[in-house]
Amino acid sequence: MKKTYGTLPEWIAKQAQLGPNISVEGKQTESNSFWYLLTVCCPLIFEQYAIVLHPFWISFDLKKSPNLEQPKNAHNKSFERISWPDFFTMYRYPFDLQSANRNMELIRKRIIETGWPEDIRYPNEGNCESCELEYIFEHIKDIHGDILINFYYCQLKTQNWEKEIIYQGHLTEFNLLQSEKEVLENPTAIYPDNKNWCIVSDYDLPFTYIGGSKTLIDRITQNSPFDIYPIEPIFKAKNV
Repeated sequence: MKKTYGTLPEWIAKQAQLGPNISVEGKQTESNSFWYLLTVCCPLIFEQYAIVLHPFWISFDLKKSPNLEQPKNAHNKSFERISWPDFFTMYRYPFDLQSANRNMELIRKRIIETGWPEDIRYPNEGNCESCELEYIFEHIKDIHGDILINFYYCQLKTQNWEKEIIYQGHLTEFNLLQSEKEVLENPTAIYPDNKNWCIVSDYDLPFTYIGGSKTLIDRITQNSPFDIYPIEPIFKAKNV
């Protein structure tokens, strides 16, 4: 695994919130956030796109416990992932991409009215889970082979918050990053030099975007065990 200090390549950075700001046609609303932020975060050079919704987390042990003095930071092993549709069902809200972001905030407001429960954690912002990434990598490997790719970490994901770090390695070497002490969590962006696809997780968002060929997006979204859905950008970037 080769490590360098650097920034995102221009073909990603010029479109990403992580790099220079750009102007986008149209305005962001509660109902179009997924589409709007796709336009801002992910390069619009691909045949198709997908969104990975980071999972909610729930501890059934804490929920059943009669002890009201549970610790504020329960051990992560006591929590299990729960999908967006299942979480919405718990609070009797419908799930679809157009209303998901709005309804998630409505549920959040409803929850905090009585105090945040110890048994619920909202999705991790800016961090796509390893299970989802490994699932995506398997399909990329089937289509493109075990290619050499870049794993980019923005400053907020480095230990010292001083330099952006890029590791270069093969798809099958992804797990080696867990032992790297200079970086935190999973990469901010993952991409090959040939621009065939990219994966981008903005540090403020509870979801990740993928751009690639129709073949790749179809494969990772059809019968996916995770919350991965095809998505179309409904806005265009200006001056790109």
